[in-house]
Amino acid sequence: MKLSFAFAGLLLASATAVQAIPVQWTVASGGNGHWYDVAMTRTLGQDAPTHALNQSFMGMTGYLATITSAGENAFVQALVEGQSAVTNPWISGSDAAQEGTFVYNSGPEAGQLMTYGNWHPGEPNDAGGGEDYVQMYARAGQWYSGNWNDLFNTAYLDGYVVEYSSVATVPVPATLPLLATGLGLLALRRRKAA
Repeated sequence: MKLSFAFAGLLLASATAVQAIPVQWTVASGGNGHWYDVAMTRTLGQDAPTHALNQSFMGMTGYLATITSAGENAFVQALVEGQSAVTNPWISGSDAAQEGTFVYNSGPEAGQLMTYGNWHPGEPNDAGGGEDYVQMYARAGQWYSGNWNDLFNTAYLDGYVVEYSSVATVPVPATLPLLATGLGLLALRRRKAA
């Protein structure tokens, strides 16, 4: 009997650790082929990109969702609305470096100027100063669902959207000299061997 209770406890513990399976925005449906998931973890805006990088799916490292089109925004909105526990998740975007200039703060587009935005009327407004991170309103049935807001970093939100893609990232410029040195040493070694 003790074994049965122990086994049942183990099953319950493992069941609570299971997360949702990411959903693909397929190319056939007009998407980009990337996978998306809603992480239901309370976090600050500045911490969300790091939390997303700690996620992985099918060998792909996650990043905070970089929404670049109305279609992608609608897809992510529907995904979030399907998660009843999360209503206002963080998405990639920040103007912490230069007020009023929003750039992606995660993913392959990190550091690039955000050219698409679905801002709520009157947003971004930096109300009170220090609203530097982007959240999406996603409450099913509300007219403003899918709109964006800039928010203080001291605000904890109930989740964030993770995006996964197999897009290779560009090498960091500081690694290029190291790569060139390695290739040079390899060529020198081949000359000596010949």
